[in-house]
Amino acid sequence: MVPQAVRAAVLIRLAAVVAFASTSVCADPQQSLQAVLADADFVAIDSLHGVMVSLHYASSDNFLNRDLYGAFNRAFLHRIAADKLRQAGADLARAKPGWKIVVYDALRPRAVQRVLWDAVKGTALQPYVANPQNGSIHNFGLAVDASLLDDAGREIDMGTAFDAFGPLAQPALEDRFLKEGFKIVE
Repeated sequence: MVPQAVRAAVLIRLAAVVAFASTSVCADPQQSLQAVLADADFVAIDSLHGVMVSLHYASSDNFLNRDLYGAFNRAFLHRIAADKLRQAGADLARAKPGWKIVVYDALRPRAVQRVLWDAVKGTALQPYVANPQNGSIHNFGLAVDASLLDDAGREIDMGTAFDAFGPLAQPALEDRFLKEGFKIVE
């Protein structure tokens, strides 16, 4: 029998795939924005309490050094992921008053995924970017790239910077790094 948590994760993924089917084929970020705005399954997260949005792909502050989002300059998540982010913001506010979650990327249009893929395909960076044919969980509005800001607005060291393409950015290597002496700072 499949564990309940696995079934729930699969159902969430399937719901997001169905809901996002129309935006998956959008040719550009403007069309993606219109599709997301028309779909009740997606929620803008820029007004969530305890969350600040700083979309790096809507600026030149990313590994391609250019604005990739254009008109798609707001952060959205699938409603289920948005609710989890809202809960995380509330939990953080209770544990660390004045701290915030800063979101650098959320729902990513498939057209932007194609641009990212084209830039890394065939290079050492390819393992860090999902092939747009299959998509990234960002393309379904179920992922955020985030950090924390302390009560003075300073970013907390999370181990790597946004768009880090190296071994430290690989979750699969976390145990190895901890054994080698890298420490998690609380």
